[in-house]
Amino acid sequence: MSAFKYKITFFLIILFILNAYPVRAQQMTPLKPLVVDLDQAISIALKNNPNMKASLAAIKASIQKEKASWAARWAKVNVEYSYTRLKEAPYMKFAIPPYPATEFPAGKDRDIKWDISIIQPLFTGFALVTKQKLAQLGVDIARIKKEQTRLDLIRAVSICYYNILLKKSNVEVAKENLDQLEAHLKDAQNFYKQGLIEYNDLLKSQVAVAAAKQRLVKAQSDLEAARALLDILLNRDITLPIRVKDANIVLAPIGSLENYLKIALSNRPILTELNLKLKQAELGIKLAKSQFWPQIALVARYQQEGDDLLAKRNDYTNSYNSMVIVSAKWNIFSWGETYHQVKAAQDNVFILRQTIYDVTNKVKLQVKRAWLSVRVALKNIATAKSALKQARENYRITNLQYKHQLATSTDVLDARKYLTQAETNYHQALYGYEIAICNLKRAIGK
Repeated sequence: MSAFKYKITFFLIILFILNAYPVRAQQMTPLKPLVVDLDQAISIALKNNPNMKASLAAIKASIQKEKASWAARWAKVNVEYSYTRLKEAPYMKFAIPPYPATEFPAGKDRDIKWDISIIQPLFTGFALVTKQKLAQLGVDIARIKKEQTRLDLIRAVSICYYNILLKKSNVEVAKENLDQLEAHLKDAQNFYKQGLIEYNDLLKSQVAVAAAKQRLVKAQSDLEAARALLDILLNRDITLPIRVKDANIVLAPIGSLENYLKIALSNRPILTELNLKLKQAELGIKLAKSQFWPQIALVARYQQEGDDLLAKRNDYTNSYNSMVIVSAKWNIFSWGETYHQVKAAQDNVFILRQTIYDVTNKVKLQVKRAWLSVRVALKNIATAKSALKQARENYRITNLQYKHQLATSTDVLDARKYLTQAETNYHQALYGYEIAICNLKRAIGK
């Protein structure tokens, strides 16, 4: 191989390495996680969540329907064009007895017509006005549903946020548990070598360490699953890393149940939506009754008829004409169709009134349950905090006694189990309080 070929080969190898290295380095570089607090998470969710986007689109669609119902009240312009080809040209017969009938041409074998009409409804039994009011209520309902979606999303993100903090605390507890059990295992191994404990005690310590490792892996898996759910709520790829900042939990006294019930009955979007739907149902009765009235319209029309494509040539009659028409249509008999439609609309009003009554009771129940949950959470925090302090002291004393061979491995493992449970209970009570507050706020429509 010539020197020139060696240089070319060497140059290509160097070029390949330089191009491949940045790609490889980029692939090896871990993605920087998104770190958010609760307010940032809620803001991102409200902006990106598909349910919020769909609710905004629903509002736009209802606005367009309202505009269409408004436009239906005004004059419409229609254009019609027809082309007719006859097998034979039309003719008329004229006879004076006793002479035979004579045929006279009355047209040609091609007939072209076109007209332009302006139609203005004058009276529709209040149907068009009622439809516009129904559409306006539809806009209000769409906005209320958007508010419901917003509240549900905020609640979901908040609960997910505190669940992540709870799972994170579970991981920390599991790590602490594993570290202390591994330290205890080293003590047990030393005591066993010195002949101070039985092999059975050493086995108990080894089994406890293995179980602690499994609990740590499970806690880490639960934490990643909770983070993935937050990614979904924020409309992010679940493979992207996300972290949440620690929350500053402030315990506050809870208000009276009566006050929360009053707020819920005035604020809950579901009750507002049902009341708007009740108004729609009442208008539905009026719309059904509009069929009892005649339908009156004013029509202005210009038309042309001839045998050419523009209908300008007509050898037998005038080729164009203008007219004004007042038309009235009244369906005076339809086998009770309109009557039954009115009855169905009245039944819908009754159904909605009963639904409102039922939902009101359910809202009250939701508020009371959420209120009771907050009270329970507040009491549990105080109890769990005291139990945690006692469990830590118990473990410290038991572990110290074991080091002086005044306690067994079983005593240490039991003390650590109690401490783990106390730590878990405390974090569950702490973050459970925030979750209960989220549920209470949602129950009262805040």
